Parts: sequence; C-alpha cells; structure tokens
Amino acid sequence: MFSRFVFLLCTCMMIACGGRQPSASAPEGPKAEEVERIYNLFLQGQYEAYVAEMASCDSMPDFYRLQMVDLCKQHAYQQKERNGGAVQATVVRIDLAGNGLQANVFLRVLYEDHSHEEILISMVKQNDRWRLQ
Repeated sequence: MFSRFVFLLCTCMMIACGGRQPSASAPEGPKAEEVERIYNLFLQGQYEAYVAEMASCDSMPDFYRLQMVDLCKQHAYQQKERNGGAVQATVVRIDLAGNGLQANVFLRVLYEDHSHEEILISMVKQNDRWRLQ
C-alpha cells in the first residue's frame, strides 16, 4: 500500500513538474548607457552622428537628413539662448511598449543655468540595436 502511494506521488510530481516549455525571457529595453551615449551626440554638437541614429531617416534622401541636422542645430541654438544650453542628460526611466521592440525613454536634461526638464524620446529595436525612432 505504501509503495503504491509513493508511486502515485512520484507520478503526480513528474506530471506537475515536467512538460513545461521554458518561459520566454521578458524583452529587454535599451540600456541607459546606450541612450545617454546617443543623446550625448546631440549635446556635443555631433548632429550628423545623432541623425544617423534615427531609424526614420534610413530610407530618406540626403537632403532630408541635412534638414534634420539643421533642425538639431536650431534646437540647440534655441536652448542656448533660453537657458545656456543643455549640458547633461540622464535616463529617468524606460517603458517598453508594444511587443518589446519599442521603448519610451524619459530623460532629465540639465541646462547651463541649472534648470532642468524631463523629455521623452521614442526608440525602436532594429537588427538587435536600439535606435531613435
């Protein structure tokens, strides 16, 4: 009787514990260091490299990318006029969206006059690499 109970218990344990597929790991968003590296391109005036990180510009003609570079320069100039310009950006949080291939990244941007603001940038995962949307 005891051996039947042990056999039944072992069978139940094998059924309960076996046959499960390992669960897929949760998708990972962009690393804070990578986001800050990309945004630092803008802060350092490397606008061409910053625009090259934009997935939306990949299929656009050169004149469009040049317009984006000019817009970045204008935005940096306006920031400099308003509050001395941005000097540092740090990631506040990263929220994955959709199926884990999009992320909303919240950055705290510090300006020369010690004011700051929180901005949102959208990123997409493309070929195992996170890029600006």
